[in-house]
Amino acid sequence: MGECTNLPIDISINDLVVNEADSVASFTVSLSGPSTSVVTVDYVTQSGSATGGVDYIEVASPLTLLFSPGETSKSVDITILQDALAEGSQTFTVVLSGATNATLINASGLATIVDEEVDPCGRPTFNAAVDQGVYLWRDCGTDVWHMAATAGGAPTQVIYQGDISSNMAILDLTPNSIEINDILDANPAPHIVDFELRMKTTGYDGFDFALSVGASACFTVSTASPGDGSVTVGAVQTTLTTPLSLSTLGACQ
Repeated sequence: MGECTNLPIDISINDLVVNEADSVASFTVSLSGPSTSVVTVDYVTQSGSATGGVDYIEVASPLTLLFSPGETSKSVDITILQDALAEGSQTFTVVLSGATNATLINASGLATIVDEEVDPCGRPTFNAAVDQGVYLWRDCGTDVWHMAATAGGAPTQVIYQGDISSNMAILDLTPNSIEINDILDANPAPHIVDFELRMKTTGYDGFDFALSVGASACFTVSTASPGDGSVTVGAVQTTLTTPLSLSTLGACQ
């Protein structure tokens, strides 16, 4: 028997995951087999949590892919835009339409852009009785920052010293478990907060604060005993080294 010809041709597009630092999200549009006719299909992008023009270069007006007889795959390359914001993973979609000489069976491909910036949102998980360190996080619904320091069961006193310095006033400074031998001082300069927190065994000290809109602030911590100036940030518990910019979560400029 001869080889079958003129079989139905289907078109599909894949899902993919890319890092924000990648320059391109490269989708593959595939035919189920070679066609003896020219196959075409249009595509556009559609924003999800990722925004066209901000997180990727959108395709608002349809572009056309052309498969010559015998070709079975084509690439759709969408440029990814990098920023310095901690946004979490975001998504957008490439949508196929208007196929000729073929049938669409999977008309949308989902791209997930994995954010490379540290996400400060959410309280880290720690136990003051066993985990020793400094923890910093932000309530991204209210933009209130929280700092907590723990002794982790140390039988001798642990001392955390540091400061927050901002080009604008630091707002709503609220102590948490601050005792008479601790220092939390926002005077005389409202754009600088100095702290010295002393604790041992299951000790836990900290404070809450907010930044003025548009402020650029730097967080620094050191310890008299022991420590390396590091801080654990956000629910993802990323370890960063201070001085730390609260705007970019990179080094202070």
